[in-house]
Amino acid sequence: MEEYLRQYPTGHFAELARTQIQAPKSVPPSSAAASPPAPVQVANALAQGVAFDCPKPGTVIVLSGGQRLTFGSRTGFRCHAVDDGGKPADEYAGFVSISAVPSLAAADLERLWPLKERDEVVFATHTPELFSGALTQPWTSNRYRVVGTERLNLPAGDFDTVIVERRLQRRNAYNVLDVTQKLWYAPKIAHVVKIVTEHANSMYAASAFPDRVEATEVTVP
Repeated sequence: MEEYLRQYPTGHFAELARTQIQAPKSVPPSSAAASPPAPVQVANALAQGVAFDCPKPGTVIVLSGGQRLTFGSRTGFRCHAVDDGGKPADEYAGFVSISAVPSLAAADLERLWPLKERDEVVFATHTPELFSGALTQPWTSNRYRVVGTERLNLPAGDFDTVIVERRLQRRNAYNVLDVTQKLWYAPKIAHVVKIVTEHANSMYAASAFPDRVEATEVTVP
């Protein structure tokens, strides 16, 4: 248009050319202004460190194993909850059910927080619940490792999660324990929404490690 006006300042289309030049040019929307998709947000948060939290008081989480948890207050890394019958069902540091295996609620687990990719903690616990009926009750090696992120589509809804691998291991002449699990933690509700036991070799505690558990219902006040 500018070239046309230079050559033909009084031409038949000069006025149209001036109008086109003066018209504001459309600017495509900035991709930077748009919010990144949720999986990217979780990945970015993981890079910075996902801080520990408990589910909001009044949150109800129903699991496929039939457990229904209603959460209340928080004390440090302990999230207070009750089951469907009103019995205490507190959880510790995001990954341990105190009512199921209380001895795994070791203070060392707090060192995993904030969650960052490839971070891990290793510690030992004296875990008699996993060796009920055994001649001896040895120490158990606990390893937790952050392995990545994933978006899940579950009966309870869609969740952007951080994947944590847990391995419990102990071998000696009398006792065998070798369990590997993956736990999908959803920062949005501050709770694990899926657990898969990938490998379980235990003489005494098979019932403590179901093959698969996932959230079927989540209600947040």
